[in-house]
Amino acid sequence: MTKFEDAITTANVLINNNNYQEAISSFKDAVICTEIPEQKIDIYNGIGRLYLSLNDNKNAFESFKNSLDIHNSLSDEKQKQLQANKATILNNLGVLIVKNDPKQAMKYHKEALELFEDFSKDNEAQNIDAHIANTNYSYADAAYGKGDYYMAKKQFKDAITIYNKLENSEISAPFIANAHYNLGNIYLDEDNVYDARNNYVKALKIFRALTEVHPQAYRSLVAATFNNLAVTAKSMYKYTDAITYYQNALKEYKLLIQDDKETFMPFYAATLNSIGIIYSEQHEVKNDYDSLGLTGFSGFGSLSTDNSVDKREQKNEVDKQRQEKAQEFYKKAINVYKELIVDEPELYSHYLATSFHNLAVSYDINSDYKTAEENFEKALSIRRELAEKHPQEFNLDVCVTLFNIVTMYQNLLEQTVNIGFKNAALKILDEIEKRMRFYTEDKRPLVEGMRSDLTYFKEYFTTVNEEYLDVFDAIVKENAVIEKINETSSPTEKLNMQKHVINLYYMLSEKYPDNPRLNEVLLNAYIKYSWFALRSNNIGIAEKAIATGLKIDKNSLNLKANNALLQLLKNDIAKFKEIYSEIKNQENEDKKTFEQVIAKDLIVLERDGAIQKELIAKLFS
Repeated sequence: MTKFEDAITTANVLINNNNYQEAISSFKDAVICTEIPEQKIDIYNGIGRLYLSLNDNKNAFESFKNSLDIHNSLSDEKQKQLQANKATILNNLGVLIVKNDPKQAMKYHKEALELFEDFSKDNEAQNIDAHIANTNYSYADAAYGKGDYYMAKKQFKDAITIYNKLENSEISAPFIANAHYNLGNIYLDEDNVYDARNNYVKALKIFRALTEVHPQAYRSLVAATFNNLAVTAKSMYKYTDAITYYQNALKEYKLLIQDDKETFMPFYAATLNSIGIIYSEQHEVKNDYDSLGLTGFSGFGSLSTDNSVDKREQKNEVDKQRQEKAQEFYKKAINVYKELIVDEPELYSHYLATSFHNLAVSYDINSDYKTAEENFEKALSIRRELAEKHPQEFNLDVCVTLFNIVTMYQNLLEQTVNIGFKNAALKILDEIEKRMRFYTEDKRPLVEGMRSDLTYFKEYFTTVNEEYLDVFDAIVKENAVIEKINETSSPTEKLNMQKHVINLYYMLSEKYPDNPRLNEVLLNAYIKYSWFALRSNNIGIAEKAIATGLKIDKNSLNLKANNALLQLLKNDIAKFKEIYSEIKNQENEDKKTFEQVIAKDLIVLERDGAIQKELIAKLFS
């Protein structure tokens, strides 16, 4: 037996005994003992595979690279004979460097694919479709890592097409599922949620079938796919579907935790938090009652524009219940994170703070300000501690929570007219300003938005005073009256309710005669009051309201229009035409000419019985 043969035999024996490191030494001895390129190539390939078994990717890459270099030194004829072998080496090289150098990995896989396809043409008897499919898959994976989504999608799709033609579905199924899963990720990155969802559904179907046979290998992928389906459903405003997907993910994570608590507890907690976010954010979609079974639509709910009291109360009750569900899941997430931080506080404290923050926001939305503030403080305590150690990384998180508190104080200030909230907010804004100094050169949209918010809130809380709050409170009260006015069709009832608005603003105007905002809303109140008086055929009230309003703004076109109509009710057609001629070509705030406005008003007045149709006909005859 030659030294070469002895070294090869020894290496194979060591491999059978799982003694890979010594087997590598024997293979290296064998390389020295031969001058035949083909033998060197095979040995370097063997060494590369052994290094892969030892998780030594660096030396594995060097071994496959040595093999490739020998390939490239061969004659064209020899390279042609060994092109399938070379393609396999190129694929190995690409897989080994894809994380650190996806661009070079793409080059390796592209060349490998060309070699396999060329080999297939000349050797039709040898079916290498599986190799071509695997190469397409690896090529796609590298393109995805590089951010070349076009090429990644093309190669994943080509791989799926070939895999589906292969006879051994058990081998190809995992690759098909992963290809669809990765396509879903790409489409989601591109905000193409519909194609993302379609691919996730296809991946899920295969992963679930594989889990029946190999639960430990594929259950985590089932859970991950459910999570991603939830993200796509949320992006499509299909909140009920999103919650269902997240609930299914939770079931899978519960099973996974039984065998590997350390790995999957964080995913379980994150999913609980995500469900909380879904419930909390649903209130932002108008008339979305689906999660509580109030409509048959998935995520969108009724498109009715009914603004009746019952509908509004129903929506408010639904929103409240959603926030309570959100709070339930945030609390569950908090309990899990509390358990996780016992062993790894540095890793999970940030997530615990986020759940406390989200819980606080939910209580704030439900107007439970005391509980909201308590949870904001818990989030702040953790985030301030993290920012103390890592200011650049966590100061923005502190600012986010502080801004939420400031917003809550603004709401409380305007609701209670308690000036104490002003001082508390200004103190918080000082802290935000100090923390924002870490990001002076940061131009990210998030940071720019925070700077804008800081400017707004500082100006607001610096200038806000009792006068501002009194006027604001009056406007809020007017809005409540407007809702009631809109609920009745009776002009007389509208007039009586609008009188309360006039009285409200009039008393304030005596207290703050020079307040421009108050004068503006008072003027609008007189415009509405005079209009309701006209519709009620109450000439005296209309006349007085118009005269008082014109003292506030003698050039008000809306009041002039109402004055023209008043003259008509008084049968002074000449005066009507005089005012009408003056304003008919001018536009209101909605870009409608007063010719158009008055034409519609006449229809309303005729319908209400304040004016006769015959008189309208005479006006423009």
